Amino acid sequence: MSLPVVDMSAVSAARSEVDGGHAAVARQIGAACSDLGFFYITGHGVDPDLIERVVAGSTAFFALPEASKQAIAMEKSGRHWKGWFRLGGELTSGQPDHKEGLYLGDELGMDHPEVRKGTLMHGPNLWPEVPGFPTFKHDVLQYLDELERVAHLVLAAIACVSPIDPAQLFVLHRLATNGVVHVIKPRRGPCNSTSLGLPQNHFDATFRPSPTRLLRLFQYPTPTDSETRGRWGVGEHCDYGVLTILLQDDVGGLEVRARNGEWLSAKPIPNSFVVNIGDMLERLSWGRYRATPHRVRNSSDHRDRLSIPFFFDPCWDAIVEPIRELGGAPSDASPTPGDRWDGQDVVIGPPRAYGDILTDRVAKVFPALFQESARL
Repeated sequence: MSLPVVDMSAVSAARSEVDGGHAAVARQIGAACSDLGFFYITGHGVDPDLIERVVAGSTAFFALPEASKQAIAMEKSGRHWKGWFRLGGELTSGQPDHKEGLYLGDELGMDHPEVRKGTLMHGPNLWPEVPGFPTFKHDVLQYLDELERVAHLVLAAIACVSPIDPAQLFVLHRLATNGVVHVIKPRRGPCNSTSLGLPQNHFDATFRPSPTRLLRLFQYPTPTDSETRGRWGVGEHCDYGVLTILLQDDVGGLEVRARNGEWLSAKPIPNSFVVNIGDMLERLSWGRYRATPHRVRNSSDHRDRLSIPFFFDPCWDAIVEPIRELGGAPSDASPTPGDRWDGQDVVIGPPRAYGDILTDRVAKVFPALFQESARL
């Protein structure tokens, strides 16, 4: 068993009307979401030269002296929660990860309304000075925009093949400043034989105004002894958002747990991204699409591992809840809490704004940062 590969060439060139190529891509992505919840995409249309510059600049950043990286440490970003963290500075299930990283996101000035309000995780990025890479900031921001484009294409395919009515897949609301809740209604229209009557741009209405976009640069150090060779860079976990698009180097080390409990190696494929769905899509779909546990370990004895995940999620103030029109979860949907690695049931619970959910999750991986932010 291996992760499926979906060629996105038919949909990445232009947002045209649905044709046979679009339908094929939608069917493949639908099958992948229903099965493993993990798949590769090729033919995504992201410039290979841009990817190469981002990878090279990221590698050069991690090679900087620690003092240079400490200049943009996360604790210096206040409530923005952006910047560098040292090896072991991030937790998974309460255990330190064996990696260091740089947290980035939308470049929001201090005059942005959410920044003025002090909204967590909103603000300017802390950019490093990377010798030899003067365009690093520009390249990363361009890459962020390109990955958003790809994410919209993947979500369009998910809308076209959802086993439920995609018109209700996301019960998302926007909260006005006066406290009045405005429902954003999905747009309806034809989507040929692969859908349930919706256009492929169904999700645009809720994700295009101001999606939550997070980019992480991670480096997993080369194992130096028997202890570090056996240590997981990141232990078993599920991503907590909707969609993750991962750029990994050729070192390898990502493992995905199949429904039968078997761990599958997500071996690097040139010019591809690894895509997986997270807890929020499992919650919204009543478990029809499940977030898949995965883990990471540097499998090389002579090289560091570079990983660049992009997280694409609902608007910050979007209310996320299971789809009421479904009337509950099907018998073969989300596993019982005892079957999940952390014992949680991500489907059951009161409706909440996505920003609150994300804040709670990130607070668990950076508890000291969260406590400090509460005092600001």
